[in-house]
Amino acid sequence: MTLLNPHKIYLQAKGVKRLVEGHPWVFANDIVLQKPYPQPGTLVSFRDQREHFLGLGYYNSHALIAGRVLSRSPKWLSSDLKSYWL
Repeated sequence: MTLLNPHKIYLQAKGVKRLVEGHPWVFANDIVLQKPYPQPGTLVSFRDQREHFLGLGYYNSHALIAGRVLSRSPKWLSSDLKSYWL
C-alpha cells in the first residue's frame, strides 16, 4: 500500500467555496501559504482552515491558476495508486 503525504495547501473561504461547488482550479489569491513552500509541480492536498480535505492536485507558484484539482477523493491519500492505473 502506498501512503501519500502531500504538502497541505490551505485555502481562504472564497477558494473553499469554489472547490466545494466543483470548480477545478485554485487561484493564487485564494491560497494561504505556510512554510516550507512547495516547489512548482508538487502534488498537494487542498484543505480548508479546519483541515477538511477538499481535493488532491498540483501546485504552481508561478501562475495565477496556482492549483489544479486532480481528484476530490481522499482515497488517493491512502490507497495503492497502481490499482488506479492498471
